[in-house]
Amino acid sequence: HQTEWGQTLCPVLDKLLNWAEAAPDAVRQRLIDADQQAQAVS
Repeated sequence: HQTEWGQTLCPVLDKLLNWAEAAPDAVRQRLIDADQQAQAVS
């Protein structure tokens, strides 16, 4: 069960994921690269 705050984020996160999936290949690859770099630093 999610908190009320978590439930309010669901539609926003869904839209963000849909945007990322629909992004052009170059943009999507930049997002993936940036995420991988951020994980390597932490």
